[in-house]
Amino acid sequence: MEKELCAPAKPPRLPSVLSVAEVQRLLAQMQGTKWLMASLLYGTELRLRECLKLRVKDLDFDYGQILVRDAKGGKDRVTMLPQSVIEPLRKHLVRARWTRAAASSAVTMSSRAT
Repeated sequence: MEKELCAPAKPPRLPSVLSVAEVQRLLAQMQGTKWLMASLLYGTELRLRECLKLRVKDLDFDYGQILVRDAKGGKDRVTMLPQSVIEPLRKHLVRARWTRAAASSAVTMSSRAT
């Protein structure tokens, strides 16, 4: 009588979940864009790709919502915009517009010089 060999069963892996205090300590170590992205990921349950694909027109500050386009399963969904992120996000958008405008004018100026 022959016994068949099979691979040993792997124990199920439980996801590591940070406590609220651990998340606060982690966010306290970050600043700038990294803090903003990590706060959005934690506070809105966005996936990393969804966060990276966010556009200004997807943010609704008046209703405190984010429209997540082409989310998992190819569907759009709406999630909340945490109060704690609204003001830092607005400041970030102002800085990004200023940086983009400065870069755009630099390109325009250099093309005129040639």
